[in-house]
Amino acid sequence: MRSPKLIHLIGILAVVLSPALVTLSGFSSVRAQSQRGELLALNFPAAPRNMGGPRSTAGGGVRGNGNASCIEGESPLTALIPTHDIVKTVKPNPEFFMYVPKNSADSGEFVIVDGNGNDVYLSTFELSEAPGVVKVSLPANTDLEIGQVYDWQFSLICDPSDRQADVFVQGQIQPTQLTEEMQTQLDQAQPLDQVQLYVNESLWNEAVSLLAQVRNSNPTEWQGLLKYVGLESIASEPLPIQTIGTSQN
Repeated sequence: MRSPKLIHLIGILAVVLSPALVTLSGFSSVRAQSQRGELLALNFPAAPRNMGGPRSTAGGGVRGNGNASCIEGESPLTALIPTHDIVKTVKPNPEFFMYVPKNSADSGEFVIVDGNGNDVYLSTFELSEAPGVVKVSLPANTDLEIGQVYDWQFSLICDPSDRQADVFVQGQIQPTQLTEEMQTQLDQAQPLDQVQLYVNESLWNEAVSLLAQVRNSNPTEWQGLLKYVGLESIASEPLPIQTIGTSQN
């Protein structure tokens, strides 16, 4: 059944950006730097404007005329992955990370739809009023098919009686398979080296998920990610990560 809650992207993206990539460190040089004990700085592709911010066809991330919003402050609802292009993943049930600013939303909603507009996953949940990072973990039985492109959307439901007042961010994701060479490199790499390898292959969900796990011991790299997606103002703040359960509506 087609979800009325999702502004489905028909055909090609309303906005498609193809940013040029800056020179990335090779695997061997990253390993050598890590072995010397020097600070390992991750290299991210050059980011287009509003890379991780709300992507929508109107309203700048707010349905309707955009006058109503339950977000408090200037920091926007932001995906911690690029939303300007299709993001790849090697997991059938990937994790999604969002920065959710201070808000008065009644609840949150996350939905994934396939190319035919059918809901593959739909969940609503309570959110903390305090700002922080939200991790959406899909249940194990969510099996995204390799090669298929899926649309996803994370929404703040500001007014349940008026879904036009939702604040949202959306993107696209496509499952793929690791090559044998890539798997070998990952098996031999340290965590931050693995993050860099994932970034090089546009496997952003895996990169962010792993970086989140080691953020306490690598705060500079975590801050670099937040800056990369346009959250410079809160990059140095200790952000709690709220994990949304794997129950499915």
